[in-house]
Amino acid sequence: MSMINHPLYDLSTMPVVHISAEFMRFSGAECVQQTERLLAKKRAFTLIYPELHFPLEKSEAKQVENEDVREARTVIAKWLRKHRDEFSTYCKAIILCSANKGCTDNLRQGIERMYGVPVMESTAEQATQLAKEIMSAS
Repeated sequence: MSMINHPLYDLSTMPVVHISAEFMRFSGAECVQQTERLLAKKRAFTLIYPELHFPLEKSEAKQVENEDVREARTVIAKWLRKHRDEFSTYCKAIILCSANKGCTDNLRQGIERMYGVPVMESTAEQATQLAKEIMSAS
């Protein structure tokens, strides 16, 4: 299902930008288009991902990844190879919300390498305050 008419980013509280809870349903091209529109604003921001539900046990962590998700990740990775510097100029941090401290460690490290910005873990309740602190320090 195309999400082309739905916003990936909630810009109503910019520079604190919340990512749609439906972000996994966006195609790679849709993510790239909306990210380019965000960068065109030429304003610093912090991204907050919605709470991700991770299994507590690594043995439970095997998730079946469908082809659409793999394709989207490939499109985004190719785009980032060309635009990573521009992205990291404006994006000051990415915050991953998780109720289970430490569950995002592997994901956090991968996103940090891919996007070239600091990635932090927070509870959903504390994420907005953390983003505001990051923005006031930058």
